[in-house]
Amino acid sequence: MRRQQQPGPAAAERLTIQAGKLARFSVMLEAGVTLNEAVARAMRAEGHRSGVLVLHGGVFRRLRYVIPALSTEPRYAAYYSQTHEAAAPARGGQVNITFGEREDGPFAHIHASWTGADGKRAAGHILPLETMLAEPVEAEAWAVEGAGFTVRPDAETNFSLFTPEAWAAPTGPATGALVKIQPNEDACAALEAACARLGWPAARVCGGLGSLVGARFADGRCMGMAPAEVLVRDGQVLPAQGQEPPRAALTLLAVDHEGRVEEGAILPGENPVLMTFELLLAPLPEAAGPAPR
Repeated sequence: MRRQQQPGPAAAERLTIQAGKLARFSVMLEAGVTLNEAVARAMRAEGHRSGVLVLHGGVFRRLRYVIPALSTEPRYAAYYSQTHEAAAPARGGQVNITFGEREDGPFAHIHASWTGADGKRAAGHILPLETMLAEPVEAEAWAVEGAGFTVRPDAETNFSLFTPEAWAAPTGPATGALVKIQPNEDACAALEAACARLGWPAARVCGGLGSLVGARFADGRCMGMAPAEVLVRDGQVLPAQGQEPPRAALTLLAVDHEGRVEEGAILPGENPVLMTFELLLAPLPEAAGPAPR
């Protein structure tokens, strides 16, 4: 499996998990305010300071974003491009959002695909404080009561990243879990390990975004060692079958440092995390329902 050397010492804990009671609901995101503010208002109206959201479609009045970039200094293993702006109005494809807190304020980490007014399909890391919807749009959302994502310094990567934390004592059985995967861990193997730790025979990935050292797909396509930002299109940990242990299956959309967009089922055991991979896991059948399109 490919590997990307990070500038800092590897964290002892390779998989951070905070479990609690799952909440699943829909929200309406407002137009006319920053996307960060729209997400914060919608989630807090439901009584949640953190969670994950997925929306399909939507029209953006302004959409500013970055894509991965090769690092020009040893302080980082990879970095971000200059800011780009999609031709407006841009129409969303799939938008995955991790919502939590940064410096005691609400913050949204967003990876998305879209088509600009010029007809160009693109994907990247949306800048939530510089992006705005043109009209309201509904999103599906999940949260874990008593747990949340908080931005914390990550010594391994030299970035500040969302990290699951306990915000209150659990109130019952764990029916959802916030998960963060560290660099150079295989994404599928880490999901299988998370389910094993939680004692869940099967689970669905809700939301989900991060970065990979390239991306290697099950059909043979490979983005090499290029830094690739990704969002989860569909993800499950499938239950054991006979002598076969539980197996993770992930379908991702990825964009590399040249703006190339690829999507499809990835090859288990061949997709190491670059910087981070954050998501919400829900045990089946609690997460039963339509898979993300």
